[in-house]
Amino acid sequence: MPTDGKKNRVDLSSVFAAVAEQLRAQFNAIQHSVQHGPTKGSAGEAVWREWLERHLPRRYAAGTGFVTDSKGYQSKQQDIVIYDRQYSPLLYVERDALFIPAESVYAVVEVKTSLTPDEIGDAKAKIASVRTLYRAPSQKVLHAAGVARPRKHGRIFGYVVATTTSLSRRNFQKRLARHLRSDQASFIDGGCILSVGAFSTQLARAKVDLRTVESADHALFCFFGLLFEDLKSLATVRPFDLGHYATSVRYLHRKRLKRQI
Repeated sequence: MPTDGKKNRVDLSSVFAAVAEQLRAQFNAIQHSVQHGPTKGSAGEAVWREWLERHLPRRYAAGTGFVTDSKGYQSKQQDIVIYDRQYSPLLYVERDALFIPAESVYAVVEVKTSLTPDEIGDAKAKIASVRTLYRAPSQKVLHAAGVARPRKHGRIFGYVVATTTSLSRRNFQKRLARHLRSDQASFIDGGCILSVGAFSTQLARAKVDLRTVESADHALFCFFGLLFEDLKSLATVRPFDLGHYATSVRYLHRKRLKRQI
């Protein structure tokens, strides 16, 4: 603590601007040193995933893989899945590829090198493949103050992040809004373009209410604030009965081991 009575100040936006510059440097290094396309993509995803793991509260986990439901269906492969660390059993783990129950998912993040109209379309399809999965009813939670009743599942948020974009800087917001138009299932809630800025969206009838912060220095800070506020709005996912998944595992049929409490 200062002894002269003065308080030290820190400019968090400058801190995040420095972090964003570090991320851009990492992506540039990957772009120039890795020649194999899929390997280049995986390396970029790992950078974003590790950054989220370091900065999000420990109640959240960030992994890559597939989201699956108790009906036996699964999503397209997701670059980053943000899921619950407390109540989430992973159904399958193979190296870095996870099979994550749909009931445990808070959000998915698609990672792109350059945000193009085609890449936006691809992100929409991947997000929709998660949102259209079945989520079994939640269970009650026992805690120190009593019992929390089951509740409906919250929205699964979908985001896209990129290093740069092919969209023209002139009338950028209008051009971006045109490509973000979609239905509820494939709707992109926000994103970050490190070289341009961050954006958030809301779906109002058939139109997209888009807000952008067109500043490379503030892109990461604004995106992280958006993500954190969205995650807070969902509270904590409730536990679910893993027995629902037994119906999609042939050898278990309808028999379940269940402890009576």
